[in-house]
Amino acid sequence: MSILHHQAIKHALSHFNLTYLQEHNILFGGGTRIALDLDEYRTSIDIDFLCPNKKSYRAVRTQVSSNSLGELVASPLTFLREIRSDRDAVRTFIKSNGCNIKLEFVSFDNYNLQAEVQPKWNVPIIDVNSCFITKLLANADRFREPVKKDIVDLIKMYEAWGEPNNLVWDEVDSHYGSAGYNSLRDALNAIANDPLCLEKTFDVCEINHSESNNIIALATEWNELIEGSENFFTP
Repeated sequence: MSILHHQAIKHALSHFNLTYLQEHNILFGGGTRIALDLDEYRTSIDIDFLCPNKKSYRAVRTQVSSNSLGELVASPLTFLREIRSDRDAVRTFIKSNGCNIKLEFVSFDNYNLQAEVQPKWNVPIIDVNSCFITKLLANADRFREPVKKDIVDLIKMYEAWGEPNNLVWDEVDSHYGSAGYNSLRDALNAIANDPLCLEKTFDVCEINHSESNNIIALATEWNELIEGSENFFTP
């Protein structure tokens, strides 16, 4: 885990305009938001702001040019390349405390994402349910890839926050049907049957040996809970 990189992330977040982000429901989410909240168990090297509806993404696009984020920031950031915008996202790279950080504002139109009551790290953040929703959907998209960050994040979320609740599953089902549940089950089952499938993920994410063993044990526990629970979500 790169403490210096996470310090750089926090320093970069201090530049954003909390008032503007709160007023327009532009929320810090993704793996970095989760890793920072859960004792920085892995390295995450990007900043993702999520826009849950058209109005919030419009509030981003009205402020952005090729070299400025306008009122999205309260103090200047150092850009490493031109800011690029399209219908799905605004993307750029910034430098903070000597570290290069990918920065994105992503349109999540028509997703029921909510903010925590209190901001953190000088920005509004998505709440626990929203973390589960976004990660379950991401895992459904990517769980067969060699680097499996999403399922690792979900396992650590399960450890800290328990299982996803019915509100989470209802939202996941409204977008992906049974694929969200099936992908979680399949990913956990794959880890339980072959823990070595996470070796590359542990290496890329700089997860230490003790935490790696903990994640594998938790995956096995959750997998057994799903297999044995008659009341677990059924797609």
